Amino acid sequence: MPAEQMKPLDITEKVWLVAQEASYVLITSVLWLVCSLPIVTIGASTAAAYALLIGHVAQGNREMARPFFVAFKAKFVRATLLWLMLAVCLAAFGFNAYYYLWRREASFTSGVLAISQVALLGLAISIFTYIFAETIDSSDGIWGSVREALNLSGQHWLASLVIVVVTVAIPGALLWLKLWQFAIFTFGALFYVNTRILVRAARRPLPSPLEQSQGT
Repeated sequence: MPAEQMKPLDITEKVWLVAQEASYVLITSVLWLVCSLPIVTIGASTAAAYALLIGHVAQGNREMARPFFVAFKAKFVRATLLWLMLAVCLAAFGFNAYYYLWRREASFTSGVLAISQVALLGLAISIFTYIFAETIDSSDGIWGSVREALNLSGQHWLASLVIVVVTVAIPGALLWLKLWQFAIFTFGALFYVNTRILVRAARRPLPSPLEQSQGT
C-alpha cells in the first residue's frame, strides 16, 4: 500500500521535471531568437545559450535570463568574430557540396568532392559547437579557441558525430514533418541536446557561465 501511494508522487515528480526542462528549452529559444535578430549577433547569442544551459545541466543553476545576458555581454566581441568565420565556412562548404551533388554532372570525381565538402561542413559544425560551448574563452585568443575545439572534436569523435547529426536532424525533422507549431522550441532543443552530449562527453565539471565570463 505505501508503495502504491508513492507511485503517483513519482509520476508527478517526473512530469514536473519534464515541464521544468521544457521551460528551459523554451526560454533559451526565445532569448536566442530575440538576441539573434540582428544576425551578426548570432555568435554571441549561441555562446550565451550554451553558457545558460551548461550552468543548468552541469552546475544545477536554476537562473534563466541573468546567466544568458552576462555571457552575451562578456563573450560578444570574440563570439561575433568566430560567428563570422563560421558563416563563411558554412556558406563555402554548403555551396560546394550543393554544387557537386546537384549542379554538376555525376562522376566519381564530383562524388568524392561532394563527400569531402559534406565532411568539412560536419567538421565545421562540430568545431564551432565546441568553441561556443567550451573553448571561446581560451587564453590563447581566437585561434587558441579554434585549436582547442579541434582537439576536443577529435578526442570525443563519437560525441562530435552525434552533435553533427543532432544539429542537422532537429531542424530537418521540423521542416520535413512540417511541425511549425513547435518551431519556437527548435533552437532551444538543439542547444539543450548538444549540451547534454557535451557534458556527458567531458566527464568533468564544465565551468559555469559566471566563471567563464569572469575569466575574460
